[in-house]
Amino acid sequence: MREFWSLSLAVSSGVLVPRPETETLVEATLAVWSEMTAEASHEPRAASRAQRAESRELSAESREPSAERPTIVELCTGSGAVAIALATEIPTARILATDVSWRALRVARANALAHAVAGRIAFLRGNLWQAVNGQAPAGSVDLVVANPPYVPTRDVATLMPEIQWEPRLALDGGADGLRVQRDIIATSPERIRPGGCLLLEIGADQAEAILALLGKTGRFETGRIFRDLAGRPRVIAARRRDG
Repeated sequence: MREFWSLSLAVSSGVLVPRPETETLVEATLAVWSEMTAEASHEPRAASRAQRAESRELSAESREPSAERPTIVELCTGSGAVAIALATEIPTARILATDVSWRALRVARANALAHAVAGRIAFLRGNLWQAVNGQAPAGSVDLVVANPPYVPTRDVATLMPEIQWEPRLALDGGADGLRVQRDIIATSPERIRPGGCLLLEIGADQAEAILALLGKTGRFETGRIFRDLAGRPRVIAARRRDG
């Protein structure tokens, strides 16, 4: 068992052990969601019935965040730690949590059951967005969070002994550690509504590279860095631009 966000979670050799640093991802997500809902509550209402009707007819891409039922997607859920923490903090949220590993999803479901949030999290198997096809149409997602593998392949073998038993799939981020992040950044704008947010956990030396990848898409506003308790860059949050 491991503690994460004051929750006791089961782990196994099939999942990455949740670390205190990853609580920064939960903190950043809650901060961003609080800002988004505050912004929505201060937007002016349509001045006429015609304007209200026009607003209702807008596509899903232009909808405002739903304080009643936000949609959150967690990619690479592993033990389910982040999804479960968010479910406890945003009890109205609809959460879709994905992983390529059946073993990880079994652990995640068990943890969700233990904390009585299994009914509010759909655990889906597949590679990143492929897992949620049919579950999250274009422009429908308010928040996307991910703690993907980000250790460069050459560095995996040098990790501390206690990490060596964790699944390589959850650690190895390719030659430069950014293979999965590139995929997430390239494919997420289609699913996130304008004004919605992508939040990525990163390695301590990856902030500049991730900000550059986000900028190249032209689909995100300037990324915002959240630091962990040790002062290291740990999470980058980027809002999707309109249009």
